[in-house]
Parts: sequence; structure tokens; C-alpha cells
Amino acid sequence: MDARPILARLARGLNENGLEAIRNPRGSGHHDGFEGVRKRASRVVFDGHTLLVADLSDIIKSKRKADRPQDRAVLDVLEETLHEKKKIQEGDS
Repeated sequence: MDARPILARLARGLNENGLEAIRNPRGSGHHDGFEGVRKRASRVVFDGHTLLVADLSDIIKSKRKADRPQDRAVLDVLEETLHEKKKIQEGDS
């Protein structure tokens, strides 16, 4: 299956940096490679197709490792979001 048309439709609603793909998880701070990232990913149905969305902790690791200006710019928000997510999950236990 060619996912490009699906991703193109998805990307239309995002800004130019809103959709990223992990190309080399080991080089991005993911020591267990694609399998680990895949196991932790959420499955989201979009336009009838299932997409894997990396876990927020994996996204944060990747952005820390990449250390690009656009990654540094969003780290505080992502880390705060992860903190809030954990607080909510602990409240559900």
C-alpha cells in the first residue's frame, strides 16, 4: 500500500513541521530501534487507515537527540504535556 496519498491529506491540515517520521530511531536516542518505538506507539485510524503515532516519550527523546532549533522550541511544551498525561493516568489508577 502506498501511504503517500494518505499522508498528503493528513499533512494538509498541519504546518510545514507538523508531521514528522522517525527515520533512524537508534540515531535518535531510541536504543531499541523501530520495534520498541512501534510497540509503544498508539494506533489511530485516519481516513479508514491505521497509522502508528509514536509515544510522547519517544518523540521527546528524538527531539532532544536531534537538538535542532525547532525541536528545542517545543520541548518545554511536550515535557509539560507528558507530565500532565502521567498525572491524569495516576489519577485513573
